[in-house]
Amino acid sequence: MSIPVSITFTTPDPDVAPNTFAAAVLQLNSLIQGSIDETLNSFIMGVAVPNVDDQDKAWIRINTLGNPVGTYVFTQGVWVREEPTVSARFGLFTGDPTDWFDASGRGLKGAGPVALDYWGWALMNGSNGTQNWSNRFVIGGAMDNNGIVGFDDTWRTNVNGAPEGTGGVAEITLDADSTYSPGLTLGKHDADGEVDTNGPLYGAGGAGHDVTLIAVNTDPAPVSVVNPFVAAAYIQFIGYT
Repeated sequence: MSIPVSITFTTPDPDVAPNTFAAAVLQLNSLIQGSIDETLNSFIMGVAVPNVDDQDKAWIRINTLGNPVGTYVFTQGVWVREEPTVSARFGLFTGDPTDWFDASGRGLKGAGPVALDYWGWALMNGSNGTQNWSNRFVIGGAMDNNGIVGFDDTWRTNVNGAPEGTGGVAEITLDADSTYSPGLTLGKHDADGEVDTNGPLYGAGGAGHDVTLIAVNTDPAPVSVVNPFVAAAYIQFIGYT
């Protein structure tokens, strides 16, 4: 491969006469000017968005601290970051989806010149070729339905008591039945020491031992035993289309 290089010599100063070999080399170096065809420079690095003349190059984007942000290329009218690796094509999203996704859940490209952060991504809501993971937990499991051995799905049962298959859903209803309500029960005794739930309140052991009940809450509010949750949507990279 031939590289187009342009070399020119400038006119030496007649009043400068080097008297050593090293000085002569330095003077010769200052007289030689060379350049390489700019089209061979395929990268540009900086904070600012590259200009139109550089849209055929890869942009190594850095922030104001000099840290790398990513490698971008210009395509479909905007600068976009390189596609994530296979292991990084799933994630979580929190916030207002209307700021980043269209009605179907596909990431918005934006007006540019740099594409919006979620262009190329989609909410995993069953649209745009994604599975519907809305309101779902994800568990780790081997894909035994695809011929991979070593996975036992009998540990997990559904609401009817039958084992779930791969990808099944064990429903849990979060309502009053899944909370614990502590209560206070006080046995009442009559004057003879017998249990009397309807009569006056006396101390067990005989008359004259009255018991006064002060500020006792017999109907406390339920105490939830359900773990706190943060709602986040699963997202998947589907490509820059």
